[in-house]
Parts: sequence; C-alpha cells; structure tokens
Amino acid sequence: MGRATPARPATGVYQWLQKPNAHHEGGVLAINGTAYEVLPLFDGEALVGYRLLKPDATMYDLETAGPRGWSCDCADATFHPERQGGCKHVKALKAALRAAGLL
Repeated sequence: MGRATPARPATGVYQWLQKPNAHHEGGVLAINGTAYEVLPLFDGEALVGYRLLKPDATMYDLETAGPRGWSCDCADATFHPERQGGCKHVKALKAALRAAGLL
C-alpha cells in the first residue's frame, strides 16, 4: 500500500474589511472572499486565541498559545495537522495581524 502524500500548504488571500483596535477587538477579515468577525479570546488578562465567526454562525477557534503553537479547530486543521503553516485560517489571520501591527 502506498504512502499518503503530504498536504500542500494552505493558500489564499486575505483582506481586512475592518481592522481591529489595539485591544484586538472589532476586526472583520475576509479570507478567500468569506468575511469573518475576528473576536479575541482571553484567559484572564492573557490573549490566548481568536474566534473567527462567519455570518452563517459557523465559528472556528484558533489557539495562539498552545504547546504546538497556533492551531485551529476547523476540519482541515483537524484532518491535516501535518499541513505546513497550518490551515487557511491560521495562515491568513497570522499574516493579517502581522500586517496590522498586532502580532
């Protein structure tokens, strides 16, 4: 039986529709043309991740402080944890936060 080929790195485009403030609140990010409200997740005072919320109420939680670094609970990240750089949500949000000066 042959080996499964590794998952290719996630690709796509992102654009801030509304940049978050200095407290990481109020952001709306388009990933591959789909808008997501970007909500910070805190443990006490510490920022530990983000929730991406689509207009249809689908949501994905991204952890930024986990033992493996950034992770997402979407199906792609769940079934392809070996994907270099993570799923499209992780790649896009990290790049967008970096571009906004929040990472």
